[in-house]
Amino acid sequence: MAHGYFRSETTNIQTTVDAWLKSHPKAVIVTVVSGGPVYTRLPSSKLAFVWVVQESDNLNVELIRQGCLAPETQILNPDEQPKVPQTDYDTFAQRVIEAGRQAKALKVGIWKDKEK
Repeated sequence: MAHGYFRSETTNIQTTVDAWLKSHPKAVIVTVVSGGPVYTRLPSSKLAFVWVVQESDNLNVELIRQGCLAPETQILNPDEQPKVPQTDYDTFAQRVIEAGRQAKALKVGIWKDKEK
């Protein structure tokens, strides 16, 4: 779920995931993009970026809201085309950006000890 080709600071991911999944027992995985190979030496290697959702709740957005990840980890690269409808992806991206703004403003998670 932590998408991106850069190393990003993280915190409290497992606790947040465990709590969210416990309160969302009917969550499903939605593949947003997938492809490969990821490693030259392993031509069958694949990479998938997914959302974990239950109705309108989205674990990916919650991870950003809690400051577990930077919002950029959830945004597609310009050359990637989502397998979900573009409008769904655009709505998701806006939710992620807003969740990131809120987490940063509230100084939670990775933003705790940083300047605004």
